[in-house]
Amino acid sequence: MSHKFNTLAVDLSSLAYRSYFGLPDSIKSTDGKPVNAIKGYLDALNRFIKMYEPKNIIHATDEDWRPQWRVDLLPEYKAHRVEDETKEIVPDDLDFQLNLLPEILADMGMNVIGIEKAEADDVLATISFNSESVVLITGDRDLLQ
Repeated sequence: MSHKFNTLAVDLSSLAYRSYFGLPDSIKSTDGKPVNAIKGYLDALNRFIKMYEPKNIIHATDEDWRPQWRVDLLPEYKAHRVEDETKEIVPDDLDFQLNLLPEILADMGMNVIGIEKAEADDVLATISFNSESVVLITGDRDLLQ
């Protein structure tokens, strides 16, 4: 099979959030837990794979949603999002899915990468800088530079 692109790099958090808020929480697992973010993520991933036919797939995770080194450079960075600037508020149903999704992807044989003190868009930027023929999937406007 010939590949259209060498690498498909996905911002896991961004796509999972979009799926969580874009699909009803009536999508549940057999034990009754909502899995709308997981289902939406995997459905979108399937579409991207068919569209771009990548050789490699990398899922980038947020290991720090508001890295201190970035706040030191720009103190107002994401300060508007929460009262406690050290924690991001994530709904429990989404938090459960964000913790499970990397495990599911790894079990499927895919690469899941997170870097300490970095966000997923930092990982994607590094991948794009060091790779040829890469497609980045994110809804993060910070990456639009």
